[in-house]
Amino acid sequence: TVVIFNGDKLWHAVTPLGEGEERAVLTLEYVTNQEMGSIKRLYSNLKDAFGYFGLKALLPRRP
Repeated sequence: TVVIFNGDKLWHAVTPLGEGEERAVLTLEYVTNQEMGSIKRLYSNLKDAFGYFGLKALLPRRP
């Protein structure tokens, strides 16, 4: 596993799985400035939800 930070940029990759293999990929966000405004926090949350879980994560669920 390789994770490279460059200021506010992060470069990472996950290689394709082989047949019959399983993998858990964990990600963390390292924040040094806790004074993130509401708009930036909303943007960050939406970006993470879309990036990690896809468009379905942003749409309301039907009961």
